[in-house]
Order: sequence, then structure tokens, then C-alpha cells
Amino acid sequence: MANKEAMGDWKSGKGKAVTSLVLGIISCVGALGFYIGWILSLACGIPAIVFGALGKCGEKRGLAIAGFVLGIVGTSLGAILLIGASLWFWLVGFH
Repeated sequence: MANKEAMGDWKSGKGKAVTSLVLGIISCVGALGFYIGWILSLACGIPAIVFGALGKCGEKRGLAIAGFVLGIVGTSLGAILLIGASLWFWLVGFH
């Protein structure tokens, strides 16, 4: 019985919205990591955007939108960190 209820939540958009929110939060927190935080930020931010877009039509629309926005913020911060770290190592090196 529990599997049918869980699948019902996933099909209705609840699972996608919650997944998007959790991945979006992890993405934003991951962007705070200095050395390899951009990896976590990009790895969780992109799926957060996808699940947020898929979950917008479900019952938990607010959670999906929040996850979508957090995914965009986290992915943007991760990309900025990646570009900044690349420029830093290119200009300064590993000295």
C-alpha cells in the first residue's frame, strides 16, 4: 500500500516539488563551500530546476517554485565560483 501512495504523490507533483526544494537548498548551501562547493552546487542545482519545472503543475506549486528559484540561484553561484576559481588558478597558479 505504501508504494501506491508514494507513486501517487510522485505523479501528483508533490514528490517532484519536495525533491526540487531539497535539491535547491543543497545547491545554495553547496555554493558556500570554497574549494569544491561549485561541484555540489551545479550537481544539485540543475536537477532542482528540472524537478521544479515538472512539479509546478502539481498540488505543491509553491514548493516547486521555491525549489526552482533556489536551483537557479545555486546554479548561478556555482557557475560564478567555477569561473572565479578557474581565473584564479589561471592567473595566480598553484603557488
